[in-house]
Amino acid sequence: MSTNRLPMTISVVILSWNRRHEIEEVLDRVRDLFDGEIVVVDQGSTDGSGEFLATRDDIRLLGLEENVGVAEGRNLGNRHATGDIVLSIDSDAALQPGFSFSALREAFEADPALAAVAFRILDPRAKREEWPHAMSVGEADHPFESTRFPGGGHAIRRSAFLEVEGYDPALFFYWEEMDLSVKLIATGSKIMYRPEFVVEHRPSDQERVTWAEGRFYYRTRNRVYLVRKYFRGWSRFRELVIIAVAYLAVGAREGLFREAMSGVWEGFRMAMPADVDELDLDRFYEVWTRLERRNRPGPIAWMAKTRRLVRGR
Repeated sequence: MSTNRLPMTISVVILSWNRRHEIEEVLDRVRDLFDGEIVVVDQGSTDGSGEFLATRDDIRLLGLEENVGVAEGRNLGNRHATGDIVLSIDSDAALQPGFSFSALREAFEADPALAAVAFRILDPRAKREEWPHAMSVGEADHPFESTRFPGGGHAIRRSAFLEVEGYDPALFFYWEEMDLSVKLIATGSKIMYRPEFVVEHRPSDQERVTWAEGRFYYRTRNRVYLVRKYFRGWSRFRELVIIAVAYLAVGAREGLFREAMSGVWEGFRMAMPADVDELDLDRFYEVWTRLERRNRPGPIAWMAKTRRLVRGR
């Protein structure tokens, strides 16, 4: 790196929706560690969150009249942020004490191909890792290249985000970070898991989007949509069969069959964006095969994990 190049700047973006007490604690934790720009996107909260956030003169508040979804909410926050790097956390996730913003900046400055850093996500209540990666959770202590990052705790190079036009707003909620990961990898960028950057995820006791009210529906619908969007030929057919059968089976067993049926049906009906064919998907397939395919669980293990998620509601 040239010695006369200015250090990269960081912005923090936080989504807020009806978490009045959690958002205050999360903001205070960030501010204890960071004196830069914080952008909060409040998605039409009705519990006093918006009024409280309006009293904070140390943040930039984007107050929306309604919940536009996680994907579009993050789009708005990232586009309004001014930093070269955007650190994103949810309003029920707090940076662990000692989180190093300078080390995060150095990671991006050292590798121009690095588009996103996946944080380590810990659930202190359940005393477990939240693990979206294909690699074994036994690798949690070691950095590695990944095919995805968790939405609840990550940092992204803002120029890479803007280059691929951000998240797909059609997803609304669930798998939006997987969609963005595909686009980043397809453009030649890299995603790294770095265990030294830790976020504590503390889910609210109040289920704001329960499995029966929509969570399982969106999980199913968006997974079908993404396979249609990014897979081709035999691979697309195989993945769609596995996903449809697995979600319908789990839905039937867990009393969510109607949500699973609606999700599969709508996932097949969703219109494809026009710019999909412009992506170099061969590049993504190569990376996905190298990093994920050999570590991927079989259909039975995948169904079991989905059931555990549902039962953890």
